[in-house]
Formats: sequence, C-alpha cells, structure tokens
Amino acid sequence: MFENMTLKEKVYQTFITYPYHISKEGTFEKFFEKHPCGGVYFAKHAVHDLAREMESGAIAPKDFVKNCRNASKNPLIVCADGCTIDDGCNPVSATAVAATRNMEFAYNAGKTIGMQMNYNHVDWVLGPCTDMSLSRTNSSISTTATDDAELNAAMYSAYVRGIQDQGVAATVKHFPGIGLYHVNFHYAPGKNTQSVEEWEATYGKSYRACFEAGCMCVMTSHLTFEAWSNKGDDGHFPIATFSSDITIKLLKEHLGFKGAVVSDALIMGGMACGNQIEDSVQAFKSGADFLLWPPMETADRIVEEIEKGNIPMSRLEDALSRIERVRNFLNYKGKEREYAPVEKSFPEKNYKEVVDSSIALIRNKAGLIPLNPNTHKKALIIGVGRDENEMNGIKNLDEELKSRGFETEFMEGLYSCWQDQVDAIQNKFDVVIVCYNIPLMSVDYCKICFSTTWSVHLLDRDKTIFVNFKDPYFADDYFPEAKTFINTNTSGANTTIAKAVAECLVGEREFLGKSPVKLNF
Repeated sequence: MFENMTLKEKVYQTFITYPYHISKEGTFEKFFEKHPCGGVYFAKHAVHDLAREMESGAIAPKDFVKNCRNASKNPLIVCADGCTIDDGCNPVSATAVAATRNMEFAYNAGKTIGMQMNYNHVDWVLGPCTDMSLSRTNSSISTTATDDAELNAAMYSAYVRGIQDQGVAATVKHFPGIGLYHVNFHYAPGKNTQSVEEWEATYGKSYRACFEAGCMCVMTSHLTFEAWSNKGDDGHFPIATFSSDITIKLLKEHLGFKGAVVSDALIMGGMACGNQIEDSVQAFKSGADFLLWPPMETADRIVEEIEKGNIPMSRLEDALSRIERVRNFLNYKGKEREYAPVEKSFPEKNYKEVVDSSIALIRNKAGLIPLNPNTHKKALIIGVGRDENEMNGIKNLDEELKSRGFETEFMEGLYSCWQDQVDAIQNKFDVVIVCYNIPLMSVDYCKICFSTTWSVHLLDRDKTIFVNFKDPYFADDYFPEAKTFINTNTSGANTTIAKAVAECLVGEREFLGKSPVKLNF
C-alpha cells in the first residue's frame, strides 16, 4: 500500500497521533489532508477534550474513530491503552490473575481486552504490561503482577493469545522491563539494573514466550539497560528510545522480534530533552517503527535526514515492512477491518471468576477466620483510602458484613499513637478489621495513610484482621507482626470484590488465591 506514496507520506505512516494534534487543525479533514498519519490514539477523555476544542461540537467516542477514518485517505490503525464497553466493568487486575495461577483465566482476561477494543472499533491495544514485581520501591504506574518469571511468561503469553484471537493486535511493554528502580520513567529516565544473565532469566523469558504466542508489537520505553549498552545514539541519553543497541540489536536481532516496535509517548519527562522534534527523529533513527505522539513537524525533519543520508532508507523500509505486517494481521478490507463479535457480559463474567479465585489468606495464626457473627458480633472496620472511590470500596465490605449479621462500625483511619486511646476504641469490639486500599508507595501520601499505618500497630493482634486490596507487599513491609492477613489482589472499588471478601471471611467460600509474589513473613 506504500508504493504510490511520497517519501513524506511514507514517513507519516509511522506516526500515531493524539486528538490534541487533530484539534489544532480545526477539522478532521484538514488534519489528515495536511498530516496523513498511519495511526491515531483513542482515549475517551481525550475525545471529550477534543470535542470542546473542535468546531464540530460534541463528538461521541465511536464517532471520533469514524470521523478519523473517513477523513484519512489511507487505512488508519486506531490504538488505545485501554477502553471498556459502555456500562461495563474494567478488565480484571493482572495481579489477581497471577494469584489464581489459572492460565484459562489469563486467556479470558486477554479476550476481555480484545472484546472491549472491538466494541470501541479500536484495532490495537498498547498492552499488556509484562513488567515484573522485582522491587518494592518501583513507583511506576505500570501494572506489575508477579516476581515469578515462569508464571509471568505463561500468564502474559496467554493474555496475548486471548487479545489477538479477537483480531486485535497486542503490545508487550515496557521493553526492556521496569519494576527494578524507584524512579517513575514518566517523570525522568528509568533503569533496568539487571545483568544480562538476570534479564534473560526474567524479562527475556517473558518476551520470548509472548513472541512465540505471536505478539504483533513491542513498546520500548524510556529506560536504560546499561548491562547491555551504556550509550545512546548520537550522544543522546542511553534509554531504549534513543538506543539502536537496545531496540535493534537486542530486541529485533538478538530476540528475533519480527513485529512492529512502538515508542513510548514522546512527550514524557523520561525522554524529553528540550526538543521534542529532534527527540522524535532520534527515536525513529534508533529503531522505533511507530512513533507515539510525535510533533507533526518531525516528518519534515526525518525526510531531511533521509535525503541527507543521515538516516538510511533501509530504516524506513524496515519500519514500513513491520507496519504492513500489523496491517495484514488486522485484515483490513478497504479502510476498515471486520470486528470480531462482542459478548457484552463476558468481561463481567471473567472479572467475577478471577476475583472469586484470587483472594489469598496469607496468615491465620490467631485462628480468627472464619469469622462467626455470634462470637465476633461487634466488628470495627478501619478504612484507609486516598479518595472517595478507594474508601467506598471498603464501605462496600462493611455493608456485606452487616448483611451477614455483624454489628459493624466504620471508621475512616486511626489517628492515635497512645495505647490507652487505642484501647478505648478497640475494647468495644470483638474483632477489628483494618482495610488498606492504597498502593505501598502511598503510605506517606496523606494523614489518613501515614497516621493509620503508624497507629494500627497498637491494635490487639489476636483480634485484628488486615484486609489489603492493593499492593501484596504490605504483609511483609509494614505489618510483619500481623497474625491475620488477607490479600485480595484486586482493588476493592466495587461490590463484586467486597462480596467475595465477605464470603471468604465468614467461610462461605474458600480462599483459593496464592500470593503472586514471594513473602518472607
């Protein structure tokens, strides 16, 4: 499809544009006439922002995709980090899937993602995140599920198959792998600090498994991997984005990846060095086949560099051949592909199956579980959440226990570090259930987080149960002395998880989950 294009039009085929860029031209037609990009990024919040800025007024998300495709003279790939069926649930957390050890659930989680993409007429999902939980201090927003390399590889290759069996291209990320370093690469360059041998045994294992499953795309990110290469191209900082050693020699040659490489967003603090145009040119030169959100002016600069011989024509030819491979997978007929059928109830079914099977009883040393509404009649629920959504998830558990005959009192946080004051509170109750619905790195986030984490150590261990909805490391790092500890492995923001936790607490269902990470206490 590229034969009759000009050099600049070919370069534009590597661009994945953002709705913000479209809004600057005023109409879809003006944008795609001036900038015939090969792809567009879909996000419902960005579409709504676009609607406020465009002359055309309100734009429904599906109409956004339709308008882009109608305005583009070439087939247009639409990608997204994620999207859901209207009034449907979000995909289940990868941590919960890992806790089940069930690869059918992993495949179905991928299938759910594929269905949700098809529902929104999105062709390509920028996921799953295959990064591993190899450091408790990792502050990236990426979803990391497990520190077990074999489980990680098996689970995410199943995700890839589930997504792509729906006709949606999958992307494994963030190459070469986060999860080992405290700096969030969205704000500054990240690091993979492993040796090559350690990398091969962990991340390398996952990437190879996903490639064997047929994964179409890999996202490189703004990370250094100094054990493999400590230099960036043309003097740039040695992150994968600017390193042909990492993107071409490691990913494309050493691992033999045949699909398309997409850069991470070219506006992030981890790579923005003061000139987004030149940074985007360097990302392309260093091996990225798709450029995610480059400035439109980048096209002229890449053309100029190719014509001067500073970027070999073979680099563009390699990119276009890999992009064509993705298009062939998507099976375009004309300007649009055929979308696989969507079962609207399937995501919720998969979510409930995983939640019911992922709750893990880490410790039951005091024999408190199962709870009995006769002997543990009066229960104090202490909630720790950073916002209303996180706190409501805990309140749902409170309501579930009330419905089972417990007399509960709900308290947002515990703010006293004096034993007599804590005793005055806890002595009124038969059992105290402390619920954490925050990430590990948020303990210092606000008063309810740090004050409660300080104060709950004064509670009677023999009648205190910790229910942790998020980071599985809380059991080790903040509450190693706790005798009764539960990891739900799913955020408690809805009634499905609250109901499942309540059922486990009172013995209506078994704790089927296992910890997705190694715990010491």
